[in-house]
Amino acid sequence: MDKKIKKGMVCSLVLSGIFILFLLSGCAVPKNMAGWFPPWDFGQRDCGLEDKDTMSSASCIRHCEDVDSMYHKACYLQKRKKHRLAIEEFKKIIRVDPLYVKAYNGMGVSCDLLGDFTRAMESYKKAVMLNPGLDYAWNNLGYSCLLQGDLDSAIDAFQKAVTLNGRDKRYYNNLGLAYARKGCFALAFTKFKMGGNDAQACLNIGRCYYRNGLYERARRNFAKAFALNSSLRNARIGMKAAEALAGISQPSTIAAPAPPSE
Repeated sequence: MDKKIKKGMVCSLVLSGIFILFLLSGCAVPKNMAGWFPPWDFGQRDCGLEDKDTMSSASCIRHCEDVDSMYHKACYLQKRKKHRLAIEEFKKIIRVDPLYVKAYNGMGVSCDLLGDFTRAMESYKKAVMLNPGLDYAWNNLGYSCLLQGDLDSAIDAFQKAVTLNGRDKRYYNNLGLAYARKGCFALAFTKFKMGGNDAQACLNIGRCYYRNGLYERARRNFAKAFALNSSLRNARIGMKAAEALAGISQPSTIAAPAPPSE
């Protein structure tokens, strides 16, 4: 009976650990880290015309309004997870205006979410080719690479996003996530600190250790995060889960049998 109880407790801990792993690191990045960045700004585009011809200017304004209205619709569909419909709308925009860079970025996001990584990469690359200074498109390109396991390309793209816009701390967190996936935990922690405060950095690196099965390191970082900020509920939950899994993941000590008597 004791063995059955012990076995049940171990299974319970393992299942709890799996649940916590999904909660803390799961399929998506943690809340303070960023995945894709669809730009939800619906402002008018600059047509780049002077007031030389009133009729042509009016025509350009109508064109911009029409394309922006189409973009608004595509983003509306994307927000509601109707990605196939959103992609069709983004395609319509590109047919009308092949230089409408935000449509390429938006199409890339929906393609990634549908698992069509090839088309997503093509879309992001077109976006950054048209506008190399588009930080969120570089970030999205990096996240697509991360999803595909191309960590070096992800790091390069996230670094470009950080260089272009060092004010957006979410880019640092994505860069830290890529370094952690590569096993460069010290570099990852540095980037996490640049993307937030010490408590959040400890929580994020704890998640990364947890995901890699380094439960004792995860426990220490969750504990430090909770000590720095006791309102971080996930740090407390992670600390308990990592402590439990660290205990059962260690090889048990088995006493050697006594030598046979002469």
